[in-house]
Amino acid sequence: GRPRASSDRVAVVGEGGGNGVRNRICDRADAFVASPSRTAILFVAACALVASTLLGNLEATVRQMHLPGGVSGGVTDVASPLTTTHDALDIVNSWKAWGDYRKTQPPQAHEGIGGRAVPPAPQTVISIWLLLDSFLFAPTLAGLLILIGWRRRSFATNVWEGWVGIVPWLALAYLGLDQSENALTAWFVFHGHISFLAVRIVSGSCW
Repeated sequence: GRPRASSDRVAVVGEGGGNGVRNRICDRADAFVASPSRTAILFVAACALVASTLLGNLEATVRQMHLPGGVSGGVTDVASPLTTTHDALDIVNSWKAWGDYRKTQPPQAHEGIGGRAVPPAPQTVISIWLLLDSFLFAPTLAGLLILIGWRRRSFATNVWEGWVGIVPWLALAYLGLDQSENALTAWFVFHGHISFLAVRIVSGSCW
């Protein structure tokens, strides 16, 4: 019976150790939610800045994808609530015209119109922009707002605590609307079988 009692003690100790680790993890998570560190906020802010810079570079590339005399525009122009349906279609058609021109170039061609290098297909750059915004920039920005809201809540008085507590929910609402906007924009750009009014309504809600 003695070896059995020893094994029982080992099992109890092991179980207690496992609970202790879980408790420490939960305590640290609760402390982080109660008041995120400045380091964590600065790190997420830096990630959002990097993502924003990448999106800006891709946007500038897309704006150059038009023939001489064609309409210049980016993904944000198409998704803007201030853009009319006619202007959005002009931008999309301009991208398609550039894509058709690119297909006429031989594979070994490296020079485009005006001696510039021929960039990738518009569909490729637009797809990268939408994926980057959906899975990096928007989640990072929403996370940044949530962290700031949690940190400010720890310093807020009773009067402002309720208002500050709304910030994480607003960040999640923004994330959901941004994902919907990107999905509708992608469908409009690549298929065109959706009313541009739906894109404008969702993008206006994000604003």
